[in-house]
Amino acid sequence: NSGVASPYDDKLGYVLEDGDDSQVTQAVVKNALGWGTDMKGAGVAYGAFFMFYDTDVWHGVPQITAEITGNRVYDPRSEAYINFSAVKTEVSSDNPALCILDYLTSARYGGGVPYEARDGGGGDDFIHEQSFIDAANYCDALVSIPGSTTEKRFRMNAVVDTDRRVGANLANMLATCRGELVWQGGTYRLVINQVTTAEAFKLTEDNIIGSLNWARQGASVPNVIEATFQDALDGNFNANSVVWPLTGDTTFLDEDNGVENRG
Repeated sequence: NSGVASPYDDKLGYVLEDGDDSQVTQAVVKNALGWGTDMKGAGVAYGAFFMFYDTDVWHGVPQITAEITGNRVYDPRSEAYINFSAVKTEVSSDNPALCILDYLTSARYGGGVPYEARDGGGGDDFIHEQSFIDAANYCDALVSIPGSTTEKRFRMNAVVDTDRRVGANLANMLATCRGELVWQGGTYRLVINQVTTAEAFKLTEDNIIGSLNWARQGASVPNVIEATFQDALDGNFNANSVVWPLTGDTTFLDEDNGVENRG
């Protein structure tokens, strides 16, 4: 076995499989455990270790440990599956957005949400791919950390227990990047809470949908106007409101001797 140092080189045998669907039954496993040719472990990553008894080499039962780099995931930015990379400037399978996309759409161990890019096309697609691409880029962005160096904004290194409910696992995964899954327009979108620049928005006849209802108290002209609308930027279209004049501007209120008349 390659990589086995002396004096263990002739006392230790092993088989490592990465869980590829095309993997076949290894002869040493077949002979030692009696596996049939149909026992391939397809889709299951495993290691089988064989220690040969020798009191001069083994001082008790050996303890096997392993460093696991995790599952490969599909990256819609490159339209390919990627593995783990410890190089911070490279794409890596520990990107939270890509891990969430993988688990959400996996019919084998996750939510099984139809995703054409992963399923091979021809079926339904309930994934808003661009939102996951934007989230993956945000997670990969390098940020400054103490010590005059940089690191990716978010990484996810975790073990997912497939015996738990999908929703519970997704909640833990989303917490690694301040993410939320939003069902909107027939697709799942990944939204990451992040600092954004405020934008000015002018209401005109071109962007007001439906009729405009106007109400005022009494017969007087209001000196404060509050407009309530369904906020698309909220993701869930929750109610939001804006008030005129802006905070601090008391021009109209002063003209009415400080008596507020809200419309």
